[in-house]
Amino acid sequence: MTTQNTRVNSGVLRTITTFSKLRTSRTALLSFLPILLLSTLGASCPTQSIPRPSAGSWLVFLCQASDATLEPHTVDYYKELFDRNQRNLIFDYLLKATNSKVDVSGTEVYGWFKMGVSTATIAPNVRNNSTNPNRVQTAQDCKSAGAAALLVSGKIINPDHYAGFIAIVNVPVDAGAAGQAIVANQNEPVSFYAHEMLHVYGLDHSFVMAKDLSANHVWEFGTDTPYNDCWDIMSYATCTYRFNTPNHGLHGPELQL
Repeated sequence: MTTQNTRVNSGVLRTITTFSKLRTSRTALLSFLPILLLSTLGASCPTQSIPRPSAGSWLVFLCQASDATLEPHTVDYYKELFDRNQRNLIFDYLLKATNSKVDVSGTEVYGWFKMGVSTATIAPNVRNNSTNPNRVQTAQDCKSAGAAALLVSGKIINPDHYAGFIAIVNVPVDAGAAGQAIVANQNEPVSFYAHEMLHVYGLDHSFVMAKDLSANHVWEFGTDTPYNDCWDIMSYATCTYRFNTPNHGLHGPELQL
């Protein structure tokens, strides 16, 4: 790369650092960061759009807290979860459980990317679904960091082209669905991904229904029990029956759905 391009990229990195330190309107600023970077790079460094993925593909970014350099697994380790040649993982589960309607084999995994937030900032007791900001912001932090880093390397990616987004973080975070995204810790079992991806597809938790003794026959939250259908993935991590996989923790039988 030319000296001019080197100077441009140095300026881009300074811009990222400055934005990551801002505390006001941070979400809005980060959402515009890829656009700003593109205008900063201009024609000095060639850019290329990453092709639109096949239908059903997810986008996965591996992200680091600003003060944690650990890369707990390789990119290939996480790609394996969605590989059509791997048995009893996400590809197999969703293809069989949906009667071949969902194919996630085109899922793309990139990383590791340094976020502008520290371990303490995104700790589960600090940022969770009862706080503001919550885990949706953690997903956005990771997405913005990944898109910006790819752009600096000359690649333009549009997360809206994917069925969903997964942020895998190298320090403890509050994990789970976050709108059209998922936030995950570094060693989540494969059944976690199946459960949370189905949330993004629109499924709620499954219930064991109490005997209906009401006059109007409406759903009674106080007597129906969530997370208590042992054959349903949407009761994950309670009584759900699961079996072990060689590298990716516990999975459930195909008939769970």
